[in-house]
Amino acid sequence: MAETWIWDGASFAKLVLATNPPALNFPNLAYDAKRRQVVLVLGGEIGTNTWTWNGTNWTVITPPVSPSLRDRTTAAYDKRRERVVLFGGTKYGVGNLNDTWEWDGATWQEIQPATRPSAREGHTMVFDEARTELLMFGGRFEPGTWIWDGTNWVDRAPMNSPSRRGYHGMAYDPLRQHIVVFGGEAEPNSIFVSDTWEWNGSNWIQSFPANSPQNRHGQTAVFDPHTQSVLLAGGSDDVNRYHDVWFLNGNNWVQAGTNFIVTTTNDFGPGSMREAILNANTNGGRDTIRFNIPGAGVQTIRPQSPLPAISEPVTIDGYTQPGASPNTSSNQINATLLIELDGSFLSVTQEIPGLNFVAGSQGST
Repeated sequence: MAETWIWDGASFAKLVLATNPPALNFPNLAYDAKRRQVVLVLGGEIGTNTWTWNGTNWTVITPPVSPSLRDRTTAAYDKRRERVVLFGGTKYGVGNLNDTWEWDGATWQEIQPATRPSAREGHTMVFDEARTELLMFGGRFEPGTWIWDGTNWVDRAPMNSPSRRGYHGMAYDPLRQHIVVFGGEAEPNSIFVSDTWEWNGSNWIQSFPANSPQNRHGQTAVFDPHTQSVLLAGGSDDVNRYHDVWFLNGNNWVQAGTNFIVTTTNDFGPGSMREAILNANTNGGRDTIRFNIPGAGVQTIRPQSPLPAISEPVTIDGYTQPGASPNTSSNQINATLLIELDGSFLSVTQEIPGLNFVAGSQGST
């Protein structure tokens, strides 16, 4: 499908654009931090153009040099060297590849390392910020945890490792300084799995969450700065195509829940803040309370009695109120906040500190 979707920290929204890249098979995205744009890398037999996304529009680039046609490849941004690195994939009529390419913002350059991993497909790469190195893992069904140093690939050969697999989800968690791997298509017998592993810089350690997404492959994993957690989206098995979203909340996976919209400053009734909290408490998953209260300026909610205790994971996102905007400066506060929660109508004898979080609400923001 030739569609573009944006995740805002609470839900996906489809964008209506004048130009989209064509429908691709197993495309790959990498964020180029130096040039502040997303690079769309290949994906099928439709050409070797490179597309970039600036947050508003897609632009097609025809560089003088490009990798050959392929899909099922992987690419990631090497923050230390300020290059997007691509490795391997599948070329129709040829098979799997093990070539290495780098994108400098204008063209692709093939690198000829003396040591390189075997040809593979369905592998993943992420930049390990804690150790300032680019890590590649997996591939259907190729072994190894590999580091790209800009000249050569180095096999880390850890003592422990997930089973050989491809089409898994992998993301770097900067808060915990670990790389997280979930699921994929694994040996033996090409089974779909739902295990969770973390790379600490020298070894893979399996974790055992109380809850996990279903067995799957082809999912996407990224770190979501809005929720401060690793996000896992989509994937499929032999029967199902999953459209769900999960967050790794510490050592547990929490499924994203429902958006509850506050549309009035009234204390009770449909569209109230009170009703949104009650609904989030009774709904499964990690819900989001959003705001769409009519009127200009600051909207003030004044509870007449204590609001319900928050007992389930929930994000209360005041930036969703029309006209609000988050902070964009590193040295000053320039956010625009248009939702005010005012407890002045509550009796001082009630000693209400504000929003009350109780057991079960871990992960609320």
